[in-house]
Amino acid sequence: TKIALFGDIHFGPLSRSTDFSVPGEPPTDKTDGGKSLKAELIKVLSEQPIDHLLVAGDLTSTGSPLEFDLCQQALVEIARACPK
Repeated sequence: TKIALFGDIHFGPLSRSTDFSVPGEPPTDKTDGGKSLKAELIKVLSEQPIDHLLVAGDLTSTGSPLEFDLCQQALVEIARACPK
């Protein structure tokens, strides 16, 4: 059984990736040359099939319902992109 585990994505202003922030509210992190978190996760997870994808704590930055909703949408998109 292969399990992929990642966590502390802090969807919202504390994210380091604009694709994990609320549209119109860029992350406060000013890392230069940052990559798309979603695209990089899909790339890594596509390299070898996994049986389970686990996401550990700190899913959002502020815990707002909007952040949780958008985070869920991004995670579902990542899970669906994984090879079966």
